[in-house]
Amino acid sequence: LTQATGYEDVGMTSRFMAAVKRGLLQVHYQPVMNANNPGRVVGVEALARWHDDEYGWVSPASFIPLAENLGLINEVGRQVLEQALHHFSQCSGASAGLKLAVNISKRQLMSEDFYPMLLGMVQEFGLSPGQIKLEITESIALHGIEVAKGYLQKLSDAGFALSLDDFGTGFSSLSHVHELPFDEIKIDISFVRRIKTPEGRVLVKTIVEMAHAMQLSLVAEGVEDHETALILQGMGVE
Repeated sequence: LTQATGYEDVGMTSRFMAAVKRGLLQVHYQPVMNANNPGRVVGVEALARWHDDEYGWVSPASFIPLAENLGLINEVGRQVLEQALHHFSQCSGASAGLKLAVNISKRQLMSEDFYPMLLGMVQEFGLSPGQIKLEITESIALHGIEVAKGYLQKLSDAGFALSLDDFGTGFSSLSHVHELPFDEIKIDISFVRRIKTPEGRVLVKTIVEMAHAMQLSLVAEGVEDHETALILQGMGVE
């Protein structure tokens, strides 16, 4: 058992299970900015966070794999989705054209009750699918293109925007991206952090040109300084 699963710490595992049962996970938000107008927020991404009285803030890199291994990822995803939709419905940005981005796990997406649950929640909070962006990792393609396309097309037809998360770090090929109904590619933070090096720029430029050739928009994650923002803007990242 690796440290990433959290299983080496029985106390943390027990406390996490209790936190999920009591609904103690929090949702924080980071802004999504228009690259051509850096002062303009065009959306927010919902991020799962867990604070424990004993362990303090526990990284999602620890508790998300833990949730997967404990079979709790669907419940964690449901709680995050419910909180995010509730908060967004109370936010003035929801009526000002902002989009709410929410990460959806592969297991969550492929569960039988996910689609009706998602539609029910969106309607319950007075929102429309067009206001919601679902971020899905490349691992969905491991189940076969036709299977993945079936799940994703249903969501796309309902009006949800689909974003391919962490692009370039997993299993995608150009054919995968081309065949699946994504609207957007999200450039992984590992590429963004290397963009000030010649090799890093080449990698990001290649991703940008490929995405635009397939008429997909782009979001770069982890942009934390003006120089990086200017480089990405110059490449055409939206």
